[in-house]
Amino acid sequence: MAITSSSDEKLEIARQFGADITVNYREHADWAGQLMSLTDNAGADVIIETAGQDTLGQSIAAAAVNGRIAVIGVTPGQRSPIPDYVSLVLRNVTIRGIANGSREMFLDLIRAIESNGIQTVVAKTFTFDEAPEAFAFLAPAQHLGKILIGFDRR
Repeated sequence: MAITSSSDEKLEIARQFGADITVNYREHADWAGQLMSLTDNAGADVIIETAGQDTLGQSIAAAAVNGRIAVIGVTPGQRSPIPDYVSLVLRNVTIRGIANGSREMFLDLIRAIESNGIQTVVAKTFTFDEAPEAFAFLAPAQHLGKILIGFDRR
């Protein structure tokens, strides 16, 4: 498993959770090239694209032959999402959007997490009254894990 981040601290935690390859994208602006180098040009079979239009081109460049890219969210950007159309076609990369599911699907997910004992990393918990503080905590993107609002901290 490979992961990118701008934080060496977060990358170290990712290694502790089992990441084999970590790339700091602030140190390696061409993080796709770095990933390809670290995988002997094999690339990633599955990529979870969360940053949006500006990084989709790098995700395509980091994809393995027959790789799949799951795009979560629609973050507008400044650059073309597909700068290397030829690589996309020649490597047979599949790009698929993932949208939010229904409330019922979310409840199914929660039950699956509970029944399988999956632990979620929680950065910090806030009450509803502390929602502005929660958003301020989120803004610099220095946290690792989920930020929860509305849960009783007792």
